[in-house]
Amino acid sequence: MLAGALLSITLNPFLFRALPWIEAHLRKVPAFWSLLDRHGPARAPVAESLRDHVVVIGCGRVGQHLVKVLGHLGIPRLVVEQDIGRVAELERQGVPTLFGDAANSDILSRVHLKQAHAVVVTPQDEAAASIAVATTHAEAPHVPIIVRAATQEGVHRLFALGAQHVIYPELEGGLEMMRETLTHLGYPESNVEGYMDAVRRSHYDLSVSTDAEQRALERMLAEGRQ
Repeated sequence: MLAGALLSITLNPFLFRALPWIEAHLRKVPAFWSLLDRHGPARAPVAESLRDHVVVIGCGRVGQHLVKVLGHLGIPRLVVEQDIGRVAELERQGVPTLFGDAANSDILSRVHLKQAHAVVVTPQDEAAASIAVATTHAEAPHVPIIVRAATQEGVHRLFALGAQHVIYPELEGGLEMMRETLTHLGYPESNVEGYMDAVRRSHYDLSVSTDAEQRALERMLAEGRQ
Protein backbone atom coordinates (compact mmCIF):
# COMPACT_ATOMS: atom_id res chain seq x y z
CA MET A 1 0.00 0.00 0.00
CA LEU A 2 1.09 3.57 -0.62
CA ALA A 3 0.34 4.34 3.01
CA GLY A 4 2.79 1.69 4.16
CA ALA A 5 5.50 3.15 1.98
CA LEU A 6 4.96 6.66 3.29
CA LEU A 7 4.41 6.15 7.01
CA SER A 8 8.13 5.86 7.65
CA ILE A 9 8.53 9.48 6.55
CA THR A 10 8.33 12.10 9.29
CA LEU A 11 4.70 12.99 9.81
CA ASN A 12 3.64 16.58 9.29
CA PRO A 13 0.70 18.43 7.73
CA PHE A 14 2.67 19.51 4.67
CA LEU A 15 3.48 15.91 3.78
CA PHE A 16 -0.08 14.72 4.21
CA ARG A 17 -1.48 17.57 2.13
CA ALA A 18 0.93 16.51 -0.62
CA LEU A 19 -0.10 12.83 -0.58
CA PRO A 20 -2.68 13.06 -3.40
CA TRP A 21 -0.05 14.77 -5.60
CA ILE A 22 2.62 12.21 -4.65
CA GLU A 23 0.31 9.29 -5.34
CA ALA A 24 -0.79 10.71 -8.70
CA HIS A 25 2.83 10.90 -9.82
CA LEU A 26 3.68 7.43 -8.51
CA ARG A 27 0.79 6.00 -10.51
CA LYS A 28 2.53 7.22 -13.66
CA VAL A 29 5.11 4.48 -13.06
CA PRO A 30 2.92 1.33 -13.19
CA ALA A 31 5.67 -1.13 -12.25
CA PHE A 32 6.62 0.83 -9.14
CA TRP A 33 2.99 1.51 -8.18
CA SER A 34 2.11 -2.19 -8.45
CA LEU A 35 4.82 -2.95 -5.88
CA LEU A 36 3.45 -0.37 -3.47
CA ASP A 37 -0.15 -1.44 -3.94
CA ARG A 38 0.25 -5.18 -4.45
CA HIS A 39 -1.59 -6.06 -1.23
CA GLY A 40 -4.61 -3.91 -2.00
CA PRO A 41 -7.93 -5.62 -1.24
CA ALA A 42 -10.65 -6.37 -3.73
CA ARG A 43 -12.83 -3.36 -4.43
CA ALA A 44 -16.54 -3.85 -3.88
CA PRO A 45 -18.94 -1.68 -5.90
CA VAL A 46 -20.82 1.12 -4.16
CA ALA A 47 -24.28 2.18 -5.29
CA GLU A 48 -24.03 5.19 -7.59
CA SER A 49 -27.21 6.60 -6.04
CA LEU A 50 -25.63 6.85 -2.59
CA ARG A 51 -25.70 10.43 -1.27
CA ASP A 52 -26.26 12.39 1.94
CA HIS A 53 -24.62 9.49 3.73
CA VAL A 54 -22.12 9.26 6.56
CA VAL A 55 -18.84 7.56 5.71
CA VAL A 56 -17.57 5.67 8.76
CA ILE A 57 -13.91 4.73 8.46
CA GLY A 58 -13.08 1.86 10.77
CA CYS A 59 -15.63 -0.31 12.52
CA GLY A 60 -14.08 -1.21 15.84
CA ARG A 61 -15.98 -0.59 19.06
CA VAL A 62 -16.43 3.14 18.40
CA GLY A 63 -17.37 2.68 14.76
CA GLN A 64 -19.80 -0.15 15.49
CA HIS A 65 -21.73 1.93 18.00
CA LEU A 66 -21.97 4.85 15.58
CA VAL A 67 -23.09 2.59 12.73
CA LYS A 68 -25.85 1.10 14.90
CA VAL A 69 -27.11 4.52 15.99
CA LEU A 70 -27.13 5.82 12.42
CA GLY A 71 -29.02 2.71 11.35
CA HIS A 72 -31.68 3.18 14.02
CA LEU A 73 -32.10 6.81 12.92
CA GLY A 74 -32.47 5.79 9.30
CA ILE A 75 -29.40 7.75 8.20
CA PRO A 76 -27.57 6.27 5.18
CA ARG A 77 -24.08 5.10 6.07
CA LEU A 78 -21.16 3.47 4.35
CA VAL A 79 -18.43 1.70 6.30
CA VAL A 80 -14.82 1.39 5.17
CA GLU A 81 -13.16 -1.51 6.99
CA GLN A 82 -10.02 -3.55 6.34
CA ASP A 83 -10.78 -6.43 8.72
CA ILE A 84 -12.40 -9.13 6.57
CA GLY A 85 -14.18 -10.68 9.55
CA ARG A 86 -15.85 -7.39 10.45
CA VAL A 87 -16.74 -6.80 6.81
CA ALA A 88 -18.48 -10.17 6.63
CA GLU A 89 -20.43 -9.45 9.82
CA LEU A 90 -21.48 -6.00 8.62
CA GLU A 91 -22.65 -7.44 5.32
CA ARG A 92 -24.70 -10.05 7.19
CA GLN A 93 -26.34 -7.15 9.04
CA GLY A 94 -27.11 -5.42 5.75
CA VAL A 95 -24.71 -2.54 6.37
CA PRO A 96 -23.17 -1.15 3.15
CA THR A 97 -19.46 -1.85 3.53
CA LEU A 98 -16.36 -1.32 1.44
CA PHE A 99 -13.45 -3.65 2.14
CA GLY A 100 -10.15 -1.80 2.10
CA ASP A 101 -7.69 0.55 3.75
CA ALA A 102 -8.89 4.16 3.87
CA ALA A 103 -5.25 5.27 3.73
CA ASN A 104 -5.42 4.21 0.08
CA SER A 105 -7.00 6.96 -2.01
CA ASP A 106 -8.42 4.31 -4.37
CA ILE A 107 -10.75 3.30 -1.57
CA LEU A 108 -11.87 6.81 -0.67
CA SER A 109 -12.47 7.61 -4.33
CA ARG A 110 -15.27 5.00 -4.26
CA VAL A 111 -17.28 6.28 -1.31
CA HIS A 112 -18.82 9.31 -3.07
CA LEU A 113 -17.11 11.82 -0.78
CA LYS A 114 -18.54 14.86 -2.56
CA GLN A 115 -22.08 13.61 -1.94
CA ALA A 116 -21.45 12.59 1.68
CA HIS A 117 -23.00 14.38 4.64
CA ALA A 118 -19.97 13.73 6.85
CA VAL A 119 -16.89 11.54 7.20
CA VAL A 120 -16.04 9.97 10.55
CA VAL A 121 -12.53 8.59 11.03
CA THR A 122 -12.48 6.27 14.05
CA PRO A 123 -9.14 4.37 14.07
CA GLN A 124 -6.66 5.18 16.84
CA ASP A 125 -3.75 5.03 14.39
CA GLU A 126 -2.99 8.73 13.92
CA ALA A 127 -0.81 8.16 10.87
CA ALA A 128 -3.58 6.35 8.99
CA ALA A 129 -6.15 8.84 10.25
CA SER A 130 -4.01 11.74 9.04
CA ILE A 131 -3.80 10.28 5.55
CA ALA A 132 -7.56 9.68 5.46
CA VAL A 133 -8.27 13.24 6.63
CA ALA A 134 -5.85 14.80 4.14
CA THR A 135 -7.24 12.77 1.24
CA THR A 136 -10.85 13.48 2.18
CA HIS A 137 -10.24 17.21 2.58
CA ALA A 138 -8.44 17.38 -0.77
CA GLU A 139 -11.27 15.54 -2.54
CA ALA A 140 -14.24 17.16 -0.78
CA PRO A 141 -13.22 20.21 1.28
CA HIS A 142 -16.86 21.09 2.00
CA VAL A 143 -17.60 17.80 3.78
CA PRO A 144 -17.23 17.86 7.59
CA ILE A 145 -14.61 15.45 8.95
CA ILE A 146 -14.88 14.09 12.48
CA VAL A 147 -11.80 12.25 13.74
CA ARG A 148 -10.30 11.14 17.02
CA ALA A 149 -6.74 11.82 18.11
CA ALA A 150 -4.47 9.79 20.35
CA THR A 151 -2.08 12.62 21.30
CA GLN A 152 -2.10 16.38 21.86
CA GLU A 153 0.17 16.79 18.84
CA GLY A 154 -2.28 14.75 16.81
CA VAL A 155 -5.10 17.12 17.71
CA HIS A 156 -3.26 20.08 16.18
CA ARG A 157 -2.10 18.07 13.15
CA LEU A 158 -5.57 16.76 12.31
CA PHE A 159 -7.10 20.22 12.55
CA ALA A 160 -4.35 21.54 10.28
CA LEU A 161 -5.08 18.81 7.74
CA GLY A 162 -8.71 19.87 7.42
CA ALA A 163 -10.70 18.07 10.12
CA GLN A 164 -13.57 20.16 11.48
CA HIS A 165 -14.00 18.18 14.70
CA VAL A 166 -11.16 16.39 16.50
CA ILE A 167 -12.05 14.31 19.54
CA TYR A 168 -9.34 13.61 22.10
CA PRO A 169 -10.77 10.75 24.21
CA GLU A 170 -8.25 11.07 27.03
CA LEU A 171 -9.16 14.68 27.75
CA GLU A 172 -12.83 14.14 26.95
CA GLY A 173 -12.86 11.73 29.88
CA GLY A 174 -11.32 14.42 32.07
CA LEU A 175 -13.88 16.98 30.92
CA GLU A 176 -16.72 14.59 31.73
CA MET A 177 -15.33 14.08 35.24
CA MET A 178 -15.13 17.85 35.67
CA ARG A 179 -18.70 18.27 34.41
CA GLU A 180 -20.05 15.69 36.84
CA THR A 181 -18.14 17.32 39.70
CA LEU A 182 -19.23 20.89 38.98
CA THR A 183 -22.87 20.02 38.32
CA HIS A 184 -22.90 17.98 41.54
CA LEU A 185 -21.64 21.10 43.32
CA GLY A 186 -24.61 23.00 41.94
CA TYR A 187 -23.21 24.96 39.01
CA PRO A 188 -25.71 25.24 36.12
CA GLU A 189 -24.99 22.58 33.52
CA SER A 190 -25.25 25.12 30.70
CA ASN A 191 -22.42 27.15 32.24
CA VAL A 192 -20.28 24.06 32.76
CA GLU A 193 -20.90 22.99 29.17
CA GLY A 194 -19.88 26.48 28.05
CA TYR A 195 -16.52 26.07 29.73
CA MET A 196 -16.06 22.58 28.27
CA ASP A 197 -16.80 23.87 24.77
CA ALA A 198 -14.22 26.62 25.27
CA VAL A 199 -11.60 24.00 26.14
CA ARG A 200 -12.49 22.04 23.01
CA ARG A 201 -12.20 25.15 20.86
CA SER A 202 -8.68 25.63 22.19
CA HIS A 203 -7.87 22.18 20.77
CA TYR A 204 -7.68 20.74 24.29
CA ASP A 205 -4.58 22.81 25.01
CA LEU A 206 -4.56 22.87 28.81
CA SER A 207 -1.28 24.79 28.93
CA VAL A 208 -3.10 28.04 28.14
CA SER A 209 -6.30 29.69 29.29
CA THR A 210 -8.06 31.40 26.42
CA ASP A 211 -10.32 34.43 26.66
CA ALA A 212 -13.30 32.16 26.03
CA GLU A 213 -12.30 29.89 28.92
CA GLN A 214 -11.83 32.87 31.23
CA ARG A 215 -15.24 34.27 30.29
CA ALA A 216 -16.89 30.91 30.94
CA LEU A 217 -15.27 30.65 34.38
CA GLU A 218 -16.22 34.24 35.23
CA ARG A 219 -19.81 33.49 34.27
CA MET A 220 -19.84 30.51 36.63
CA LEU A 221 -18.45 32.70 39.41
CA ALA A 222 -20.95 35.48 38.75
CA GLU A 223 -24.02 33.24 38.57
CA GLY A 224 -22.87 30.92 41.34
CA ARG A 225 -24.48 27.65 42.32
CA GLN A 226 -28.12 26.72 42.05
